[in-house]
Amino acid sequence: MRAIISGFAAVIACTLLAACSTLSPSQMQGAPVVVRAAAASFEMQGRLSVSDGAHAAHLRVYWHRRPGEDLISFDTPLGQTLAQLRVTPDSAVLQEADGRRTVAATADELAARVVGAAIPVSRLADWLQAVVGAGATVQRRDDRGRIALLAEDGWLIAYPEYASPVSAAMPRRIEAERGDVSVRVVIDEWSPE
Repeated sequence: MRAIISGFAAVIACTLLAACSTLSPSQMQGAPVVVRAAAASFEMQGRLSVSDGAHAAHLRVYWHRRPGEDLISFDTPLGQTLAQLRVTPDSAVLQEADGRRTVAATADELAARVVGAAIPVSRLADWLQAVVGAGATVQRRDDRGRIALLAEDGWLIAYPEYASPVSAAMPRRIEAERGDVSVRVVIDEWSPE
């Protein structure tokens, strides 16, 4: 009888160890994985730095998103508006300070005119919110279960700082790199609507 109980206990112990080995480190420490849904509407103010190794741009960004439309204003660090980008499901329109107006099918096609490098404006809204898109994979989480490193379409997106220690806090800094292109965003103000 004692041998049966010992054998049964060994099977249970092995089963529990196997179950624990499939958990991520944050789950084993008791921190639940933070999963976010993208806000349909928000306002964001922050600072954007983009470099491609040859050129660099440092801008202030004001982003107003509402269902069906994004309005992104790119300003100099001193507050002078360089360009506004209006994006709808059908088109993207770039209105530059000198009066030039350019229309394209997507915002990604127009971003390089303002920041000097090709950046995925269409993905930035999710990246700013630490939302995992359809083609993205989480590479690492922090000790609170929040995304620390994300990979998407050749980009590595790091989240070195969140607005507070609370698990539900929004990112404060985002650093994305692909090849020679690096994008840094510091979010100064965030308000979901």
